[in-house]
Amino acid sequence: MMNLKDMNCFIVVCDKKSITAAAEILFLSPQALSKTIQKMEKEVDAELFIRSSNGVKMTAYGEILYNSAKNILNEYDDMVAKIRSLTMQNKGILRMASAFGILRFLTPEFINVFAQKNPQMHLEYMEFPDKYVLENIINKHCDIGLIPYTEKIMNLNILTFSR
Repeated sequence: MMNLKDMNCFIVVCDKKSITAAAEILFLSPQALSKTIQKMEKEVDAELFIRSSNGVKMTAYGEILYNSAKNILNEYDDMVAKIRSLTMQNKGILRMASAFGILRFLTPEFINVFAQKNPQMHLEYMEFPDKYVLENIINKHCDIGLIPYTEKIMNLNILTFSR
């Protein structure tokens, strides 16, 4: 039965358009990766690639599997991130990311008051360029993000602060 690892292998082959190139990225032999793809083709009873000396090209069946596998892996990653986030919250860990330089606006007094009001809370802090703060929030790698501007992004709750 096809599993998440198989789907990931399939996606890498599709993206690289080459079993050899994908095998190198996945730290597999081309033969092992080829067997995985053949096993998948047997399971769905359809040819997923057109193979040539130039590499591989997805068939219509392969395109269906590619899109579905990407969705499944994204859903899986989202599920794991939500569970990890809840686990961290239950352990009293707050993961915060900010753009470079933002921390200087959080005065020692503010941090002290936060620590006093939340003694059970442990703060993990990371600094990134603005776009990486947003990526970390969107990908649920942190709970709070601080950036120097506001923009409406997906379903994020945005609070603005003023001095």
